[in-house]
Amino acid sequence: MSEKQAFWSTNWVEINIDVEALDKVVKSKTTVVDMIEKLGPEFVTHTKKVYINLIFTTPTPKVTAGKLTSNTTIDITSTTAFRHIRAVVAKVQTLASIKTLEVILRVPKWSAAPVTMQQLQYVLPFYPLDFTNWEVKWMNGNMSIPRELPAFAMENLNKEWIKIDDELEPWRKK
Repeated sequence: MSEKQAFWSTNWVEINIDVEALDKVVKSKTTVVDMIEKLGPEFVTHTKKVYINLIFTTPTPKVTAGKLTSNTTIDITSTTAFRHIRAVVAKVQTLASIKTLEVILRVPKWSAAPVTMQQLQYVLPFYPLDFTNWEVKWMNGNMSIPRELPAFAMENLNKEWIKIDDELEPWRKK
């Protein structure tokens, strides 16, 4: 086993995506996908653990348990950030040895609730992955480890996925 193969098979990869910054930037010169491509074929073949942090800098409003609703009418599927996340997911789809994938929604420490429905919707591009043993977690600035999302949040996210299932599977439509 080469040094690169050993490195990717024994370490983890952490990908940070500042969702709100992506929607403010007109055109970035280098994307996360560009950086992934520079890692070489050993990355695609031997990477086993990937942690993707979707970073939100705006505090979340207080949410009543079981009453998670979108606080906006914007179609997030047309945002730059959503398209960028879809491109990252397409790269994750190519990882041949993946064993662990965690999508972590990171919110500011002063947020009143774990996450909003609008923030959760940025997880939707992960649904069509062939690798199905992935998890969604959340974390704020006061936490040292991510936590599982409340069950009602995952139920709402699953319902949202059912609504747009056909729209988010570009690599399967050939």
